[in-house]
Amino acid sequence: MVFAINPEDTTPYVCECDRKLDEDKQTVWHFRSLSVQDSDLLQTVGVNVSGKGLKEGAILDALAVGLASWDNFCDENGPIEFETEKRHIPTFKGKRTAVKESLLRRIPAGVRMELGLQFVIAQVADQHDEGDAGN
Repeated sequence: MVFAINPEDTTPYVCECDRKLDEDKQTVWHFRSLSVQDSDLLQTVGVNVSGKGLKEGAILDALAVGLASWDNFCDENGPIEFETEKRHIPTFKGKRTAVKESLLRRIPAGVRMELGLQFVIAQVADQHDEGDAGN
């Protein structure tokens, strides 16, 4: 039996650097599923299931669109509120609802790359699995 995917569901992710911390100290990032159209566009930039061939710009674009929310992402003043904006995303060739650029820049570069890469690999793997379902 095949179960439908709820496009409103999100998938939590904890970065490697936070996994040894107590749960109340971890930042939890929540990813949404990409639309079929956006998944196809991601494929056109040379992404495969392993993430090889992935350009940094495509990783960051996918993260901007795929990040749905976060828990416990803080600075010296406390929690940072998650906000989105409608803006042009080059990889997806048009405007999309995405994490505000100013907030995306606040995520440390190494964490952005880990999040983006994990998100893209999961999206491409899901699409790959869907393609195999009929075989």
